[in-house]
Parts: sequence; structure tokens; C-alpha cells
Amino acid sequence: MALMMPYLLDKGFSITHYGYAMGVMTIASLLGTMILSILKITPKQRYQILSCGFIFSIISFEIAYLCPDHYFVMIMLGLGTLGNALANAIFNASLMLALPQDNRGAVLGLTTSGSIGSSALSSVIYGILGDIFSLQLVFVISNTVTIIPLYLLCVSKITKAFILNH
Repeated sequence: MALMMPYLLDKGFSITHYGYAMGVMTIASLLGTMILSILKITPKQRYQILSCGFIFSIISFEIAYLCPDHYFVMIMLGLGTLGNALANAIFNASLMLALPQDNRGAVLGLTTSGSIGSSALSSVIYGILGDIFSLQLVFVISNTVTIIPLYLLCVSKITKAFILNH
């Protein structure tokens, strides 16, 4: 996300389009969280939403990265963010329920620190690769590579059992 502005500018979009993209993604993220707080879903539905949300988000982002039309890019970024928000909210809620209360803060703190550190490292790597290759190519290839482990996570019996039990 740190390179979304240069990516959109490289595609010929304006700074206004970048603002719209960030607004659309923020609204989609909030909408995903609100949907889960309003609807009563069964454990089986949680697993299906998690799996479909992750896979749908990757596909939506891939389409957004390949599409030249700024309106369609905004729609696909919004849909991808919605799917990601739904899946991540379910995964994080299950993780919180699975952790023992006395260790929950330490584990979540460590996980958050690792995530923030990984994001910073990812931004550096994307920046270096973006100087060598076009950002669109970097985004498409990295997103495509992400499909494999994400798919394996979603079809894993361990993930399914974890979501169904928490």
C-alpha cells in the first residue's frame, strides 16, 4: 500500500484518483467489518467467508493491477479490500478466541510487531524492485505468487478446523 500512489501515477492516474482509491479502500474495509458485526454467521459460514474473501481479494487486486481504466481499478480495489477485510476479521477473531487469555496480549503484540516490521521490509523490497521494473509488473507478479500460499491456507484442513472450532 505504501507504493500505491507511485503505482497509480505510473499508470497515468492523477493524485485525485489516488485519493479516491484510498477512500474506496477505507470504506470497503469498514463495510466488511460492519457486515460481520451485523450478520449472525455460523462457523461453517465463517470458514467459507474467510476462504472466499482471501481468494476473491487476490483475484480482485490482480484485475485492478492489470486494468487501465481508473473507474474499474477503483471498483476492483474496493472489492478486493472488502474481501480482505472480511477474511482478516474472521481470522483475527478466531485467533483471539484460540489464544489463552493470559498469553493473548503477548502473542498478539508479537504478531502485530512482526506484521509492522514485515510491511516496512516489504515496502523497501517493492521500492527497490520498482526502481528496476515497472510497479505494475512487480505488483502483478507478487500478487500472483501470493495466490499459492493463500490458496493452500484456505483449503488446509488445519485452517478449516481452526475456524470451525473458534
